[in-house]
Amino acid sequence: MGAERDRDGPSRRGALIAAAWTAPAIVIAASSPAAATSPENPLDGSFIENLESGNDDLYRVTVHLPEGVVLENATLAIHWEPTNAPDASVEVSTGGSAWSPGATGDADVVFVAPGPISDSDQFVVAFNKGVNGSTFTATLSGTVGEDDASVTFVGEL
Repeated sequence: MGAERDRDGPSRRGALIAAAWTAPAIVIAASSPAAATSPENPLDGSFIENLESGNDDLYRVTVHLPEGVVLENATLAIHWEPTNAPDASVEVSTGGSAWSPGATGDADVVFVAPGPISDSDQFVVAFNKGVNGSTFTATLSGTVGEDDASVTFVGEL
């Protein structure tokens, strides 16, 4: 048997389901003020900037850190969509120094900085032969002073 329904209104089952999903939202909202007291993320204000490559197969972005920030133990976790080309790769460099593991065709990879990076460093991510129009995500993590910090960037190849 189907749920009884007023011709112009929702079914009783639909109303019960909606009520059940509403209750957890109240609990979540009640816990929000505690999150507001956490310290500010030192990487807030970081952003990415597209660089002209002059090549449809190469997409590069520069990552900018907030002024005065020095990020220690930096890692950059990247998810992207490489093409099936044998030379499809992503790599990260700071001031000409490659991050480990170097250029790779892996769709999910975590790069490790060769040392601390600061707001004055040229920090470049190069996607070679990515799927045009696909989305990438890059999560930068590390420590600033004694604070753990991370920021996620989303872009389109």
